[in-house]
Amino acid sequence: ISVILVVAIAGVVQSLPYYAPGRIDMTSSGINSLSEGTMNLLDGLNKDVRLTSLYYELEKDLEGEDQPRYRRSVNDLLSLYEGQNRARVTADWIDPIGDAEKLAALKRRLLNVNRFKAEVDAYQQKVNTFNDTLLPEVVATVQTELSNLEGLRLPLASDQPDPIITPIQQLLEEWQGSLKRVRERLGELGRATSPDYIAMVAQIESVCAEFSAALTDLGNFAQVKLQQDANIPVARADYLRSLMTKYESLRASLDEAREQIAGLEPLKVVEILARLEPTANAILVETNEDVTVVDFSDVWPVLQQPAPGQEAGYKERAFKGEEQVTSAILRATHKERPAVIFVRYGGQPLVTGGFMPGQPQPPYAMLKEYIEDANFAVAEWDLKTTTEVPKLDPEPTKIIFIVLKPNPPQRGPFGQPSGDPPFGEGQKDAILKQLEEHGRALFIAGWVPGPLGPVPATYEYNEYLTEHWGISVQTGTLCAEAVSIGPGKYTLSPNRTPYMLELDFGDHDIVSGKTVKLLNLPWCAPLDISGKLPEGLTVSKLVETPERETLWGIADLTKYQAQFGQEYITKAEGDSEGPFVLAAAAERETQKVVVVSSTTFAEDATAFAQRLQLEAEGLSVSMVNPGNVALLINSLHWLNDNTQFMNIGQPIDSEALAIENSTTETLVQVFTVLVYPTLALACGVVVWMTRRK
Repeated sequence: ISVILVVAIAGVVQSLPYYAPGRIDMTSSGINSLSEGTMNLLDGLNKDVRLTSLYYELEKDLEGEDQPRYRRSVNDLLSLYEGQNRARVTADWIDPIGDAEKLAALKRRLLNVNRFKAEVDAYQQKVNTFNDTLLPEVVATVQTELSNLEGLRLPLASDQPDPIITPIQQLLEEWQGSLKRVRERLGELGRATSPDYIAMVAQIESVCAEFSAALTDLGNFAQVKLQQDANIPVARADYLRSLMTKYESLRASLDEAREQIAGLEPLKVVEILARLEPTANAILVETNEDVTVVDFSDVWPVLQQPAPGQEAGYKERAFKGEEQVTSAILRATHKERPAVIFVRYGGQPLVTGGFMPGQPQPPYAMLKEYIEDANFAVAEWDLKTTTEVPKLDPEPTKIIFIVLKPNPPQRGPFGQPSGDPPFGEGQKDAILKQLEEHGRALFIAGWVPGPLGPVPATYEYNEYLTEHWGISVQTGTLCAEAVSIGPGKYTLSPNRTPYMLELDFGDHDIVSGKTVKLLNLPWCAPLDISGKLPEGLTVSKLVETPERETLWGIADLTKYQAQFGQEYITKAEGDSEGPFVLAAAAERETQKVVVVSSTTFAEDATAFAQRLQLEAEGLSVSMVNPGNVALLINSLHWLNDNTQFMNIGQPIDSEALAIENSTTETLVQVFTVLVYPTLALACGVVVWMTRRK
C-alpha cells in the first residue's frame, strides 16, 4: 500500500504540469518553449488555426530510431502552440498509415476551405451539369437511334449484315456500353474519400470529344452511303439525310462542355493532397480560408551531409519546426504582404541564379527564403540596368529597400579600365526618390573585402545618411580585433582580426531577442552619430563594441605590414580603441532606416556558416552566426511596423540545454533530491501510524 501511494502521488504531481496553464522553461535558450515572436503571433490571432501532424507511425522494428524522434519533436512543438492559445489553436495528430478514417475526414475538410472551395465548386458544377443534363441526353440519343433502326431493316438473310443499319447499330451499341461504364466510373470517383475531380472532368472531356466525333462520323457515313447508292429506299434515305444535320445542336453542346472544362483553373487542393503522401511527414496549417503544407525537408533541413549513398538521419539535421510553422501561420492569417527589394549597382545577381554549372551562387539566395518565410515578397533592383523600381504583382502593402554599396566598374582581364560608367547622380537620385516616397530602408555599409585585404573606399550614401538621419559611416577606419601576447605586444590573425564577436546591444526591439545576441559582424567600419541630430529625429544604437585594449580602429593598414614579419606588433599611433557603434536605427515621423556597417554580415556564407561540435551522441553541426539572420529579419519587421513578429525561433547552439541561472538549478535539485524522498517518507509514516493503531 505504501509503494502504491508513493507511485500514485508521484504520478499525479508529474502529470499536473501537462494540464496546468503555461510552462516553466529552465533552459538558457528557451528551447522547451516558444519564442517571443511566436507567442505574440498566437496571442494576437483573430482566426482559428488548426495544426495537424501527419508524421507516420509503424511498428518499432520497422521504422528505425529516427522516425520516433522526428514525430516526438513535432508533436511536442504542436502541443506548445495549442497550449499558448487554446481558444484559437487546435493541434491534431494523424497517422496517415494507421488512421485512415481521420485522414479521409481531413481530405474532405480541405475541399471546403475557402481558398479551394470556389475552384472545387466549379469542377463540381461541370460534373453535375454533365450527369444531370448532358449525359442523359446522350444516353437517350443512343437509345432513340437504336429504336429507330428497327423499323428500317430490310428482309435479308439472318447471316447477311445490313450494309447501312449494321454499322450504325454496332457503333451505337458500343456507345451504349461505354456510357454505362462512364456513369459507373463517375459515381466511383464522386463517392471516393476525396472526390477526384481532376479524373472526373478528364473523363467527361474525353467522352464529350469522342461522342462528338462519333456523331460527326455518323453524318459522314450517311453522306457517303447516299452518294454511293441513288436507289436507297425513301425511308432509309430520309433517315440517312437526317443523320447529317439532326445532331448539330447536341454536338455543339458537347464541344461547349469541352471548352468550359479546358478553361477550368488547375485545382490547388490537388497539389496540397499530393504533398500528404503517407510517408511524407508533413505538417498541415489550416484556417477557414487557407491551407499550407510544411514539408519535412523544411522542418528538418540537412546541416551535415551524410556519407555518399546514405540518407541524412536525425543527427545530420536541424529542427526548424517553430520557424516554419510560425511562418505558415503568419502567411495564413496576415494577407497583407510587404516587399523587400535588394538594391545594387552592377555585379552579379543577389538572390536568384546559380542554376547552371560554373555559374556563381547568389550571395543572398538562402537569406531570400528566410525573408519569404517571414511573409515578405523579395525582388532585386539593379540600378545599372534601370532607374525604375521593379513592379511587383500583387502590389505590396509596403516596400522596404535593402541598399548595398554600389559595385565599381569591373576592370578587364589585364587590369585595363572598364568602359562601363560608374555609379552616378542619376542612379543615386532614383533610389533616394524611392526612399523619400516609401521611407523604409536597411543600409549595408562597411569595408569591402578585396583579394589582397580590406579596401577603404568612400560610401556613396554617406551624405544622405548624415544629412537626413544623423548617421555617418567612417569608411576610413577598419574595426580590428588584436590578440594580446604581453603588455603592449599583439598579433593580428586573419581568421579573427576583421570579425566582431564580443558585442554589446542597445535597448531596442530589434536586438531584444536571445538569438540576435549570437551575432558576428565582419569587415566593419564604425558609425558616427555624435553630431547634432535633425529636429524630430531619434537615433538608437543597436550594436556596439565594448572598450578594450585589443579592439582597434585601424586607419592605415600599411602601418602594420612592416611589422608582420616580427615576433609581435604594437598598436600604431593614432589608431583608436572602442567602443565603436556598428549598427543603428533611426526614425522620424513615418520614416525609418537601419544601418549595419558590416558588408557581408547577411550573405549566406556568413549568416549560415556552420561548425562541427562534439556532443554526447557524437559529432553534430550547429549554426555559427544565427544572430546575423535574426538581426536582418528583426530589422525588416521593425521597418514594417510589426515588432510583435520579431525573434521567431530558437538558435541552434551547443548550450541549448544549459540551466539559465543557479537559483533555478537549485530548485530542480531540491525538488529531485528532497521533495520526492519526503513524499515517500510521509507515506511510510502514515502507514506506520496506521499499523500502530
